Amino acid sequence: MDKGKITAHIDELRAPILKKLEASEEKTIRRLMQGQEFDIRQLYHPDGGIKKPHELDDDTARAIVGVRYDKVGNILEYKITDVKGCSELLGKHLKLFTDKVEQSGGIEVAFTRRIIRG
Repeated sequence: MDKGKITAHIDELRAPILKKLEASEEKTIRRLMQGQEFDIRQLYHPDGGIKKPHELDDDTARAIVGVRYDKVGNILEYKITDVKGCSELLGKHLKLFTDKVEQSGGIEVAFTRRIIRG
């Protein structure tokens, strides 16, 4: 099987899974952008008090990955998504920075044989 056929077969197998999960490139990029654009000010009321989970807007709520409470149930802290990680993944997807240089086309290399006579 050549590389093109293998890739096509993998895509064919992945399609129903992605459809079932409602996963798409657009949705993934949107989530990365939400994480990257997270604004910590949205966690607080104007008076400085911390908002409860039901008071958060949808984008802010999606950026929350955990909540820590005290013994009586007051929120001590929100754990938020990794903003740097979201930025790195988004940058890699957009090919803003690369670890290697990709080259298309062929490279011709000429070899010469040197005979040394002693």
